[in-house]
Amino acid sequence: MVANRQVTFSPVPASGTLIVIKRQTSTERLVSWQDASVLKASDMTLAQVQQLHILEEQQDWIKTNSMVTDDANRWNALNHRIINVSDPINDQDAVTKNYVENLGNSFKTLLDTTTTQDIQRLESKTQEGLAALDLQTTLDLETLKALSEEMKEIAKDVNVFIPSVTENIISWTNKAGLPNPDPVNIKGEQGSPGKDGTAATVAIGTVTTGDPGSNASVTNVGTDTAAVFDITIPRGDKGADGTGAGDVIAAADNTFTATNTFDGILKTKSDMQAVGSLPTVLQRGDSNIQTYTLKNGLSRSVVFRDTGDMTGYAKTFIISVARSGGTGTFSIGSNNGIGANTPTVYMVDGALPDIVDGEVLKIAMEVNEPANAIFIYILGKVAL
Repeated sequence: MVANRQVTFSPVPASGTLIVIKRQTSTERLVSWQDASVLKASDMTLAQVQQLHILEEQQDWIKTNSMVTDDANRWNALNHRIINVSDPINDQDAVTKNYVENLGNSFKTLLDTTTTQDIQRLESKTQEGLAALDLQTTLDLETLKALSEEMKEIAKDVNVFIPSVTENIISWTNKAGLPNPDPVNIKGEQGSPGKDGTAATVAIGTVTTGDPGSNASVTNVGTDTAAVFDITIPRGDKGADGTGAGDVIAAADNTFTATNTFDGILKTKSDMQAVGSLPTVLQRGDSNIQTYTLKNGLSRSVVFRDTGDMTGYAKTFIISVARSGGTGTFSIGSNNGIGANTPTVYMVDGALPDIVDGEVLKIAMEVNEPANAIFIYILGKVAL
């Protein structure tokens, strides 16, 4: 819609749309003149502007729809067909489709004519040879041989055009000295770029354990652009049975697993374990469960100290502390030793709480040689 010298589109054209805006002036008279009428400047201007607009629009139409020249003085047909063109005379004259096709037919006729002429030459030489034999029964053998060689050369070169290609140009040669066809450019125009392919993806499907001795395999159960690999990995062969013998002692947490036979005694120390009376100094050979009762005003401070080879050693003591009257206290001492090293004591849950009569405090002491540390955990306290 055009209003107040503004153009409004409804709906809005898509991006990239070519928009052509042109003016079209009516050819009907906007001003009619009569004898003895009053000539007004506005009427004269209106009539003049109408004629000017019609001339401008006619000029634009000629440029758009007619064959015009560009800035380089070249004719531009604007992708229109040119018809009724005469055959060319000079080297730079334009040619028509019909002229080119007739030129091709003329070349074929030239080839056919050349073949006929060479065959006639061959027949003529043959007749000359036969005539010589008729007139001279004792024909010189050398003369006959020379005539035969000449006949072979003529037969070999009858209408043989040899093509060759150099930098997209095909041309011909021949041994008969005949006119060769004009060279032709056989390279076509470059094709349009292809569309971008879809990005490929790879995912892992099912991973399966194969039988011992089988081959590993990877199978694509997806597509070429969305691959899904199912993988089979063979299980290893069973190892040989061990040859050791002796006593087997279960771990402190009372877990033991054995799949091979062995000779010896299976010993465990954690199924039902005797409770030790808490000494002042704990060592690795002491029972895992210790107990102590605070009585009267006696206090107890406990440490772990073992000067033996403790490499890789770790052990946990469960300590129960009960109170039976009195004001004595219980604590973890500082004079600890793991082998030749002095460990650091970590109170994981903070300071030990006090207990009253009838209460039992449960703590755990973890001795850890690799960390060179003793960890104290408060398990809780209960009233008995």
